[in-house]
Amino acid sequence: REISNDESLREVHINAVGDEFSISISTIGMIVDFCSAVDRTTMSRSIQIE
Repeated sequence: REISNDESLREVHINAVGDEFSISISTIGMIVDFCSAVDRTTMSRSIQIE
């Protein structure tokens, strides 16, 4: 997956293991980790970052 450079978004790491999703969003000076806090029912193994 190609990710274009953005002012507030540098890297997006998405790991899908079984039914658990681990999303690490690396921003400028900030790292936000979403783990199990994401609603997996709505995602349905389909992750879209806008």
